[in-house]
Amino acid sequence: MELKEAIILVIVIMVFTVIVTILKGRGKKGIGYVSMTFHEMFHFKVGILKVDGSRQFSMVVENSSDVDVVIKDMYLEIKNGTRYEKQTLPASSFDNTKEMIIPSGKSGAAFLSMKEFKKYLNGQTILKAVAEDDSGKAFKSKIMQIDPSNMKLELK
Repeated sequence: MELKEAIILVIVIMVFTVIVTILKGRGKKGIGYVSMTFHEMFHFKVGILKVDGSRQFSMVVENSSDVDVVIKDMYLEIKNGTRYEKQTLPASSFDNTKEMIIPSGKSGAAFLSMKEFKKYLNGQTILKAVAEDDSGKAFKSKIMQIDPSNMKLELK
């Protein structure tokens, strides 16, 4: 397979993944990925998903490369005034003392219950999710806004 064909195949797969993800979220109030950013080694998806019967704020890293992806930290940046402040996730969601090693073609995730998520927001409504790799590079989601009355997440 030539390089050009391989690039086209990767683009087609990425577009298909986005379409399937969007269609899965339709008709489910407040459920689905809101921010999907694509990086050289992985896709970073953020949203509210139903996990084990309850709604959870989720940050998912899908490894799209041929090698392992190492995530050393996942956290929230919540807007407070004009600045974004880092909010470390609880160890039950993501233990930043250990690295998350994601093999090729697999996913890794951090989940936060809606109750915990609301506590982290502390009355603020604008946020970003961040995944940091083992080289210290931070990969940020798009800026999102949450409606505190119904906990519906959307792009700002």
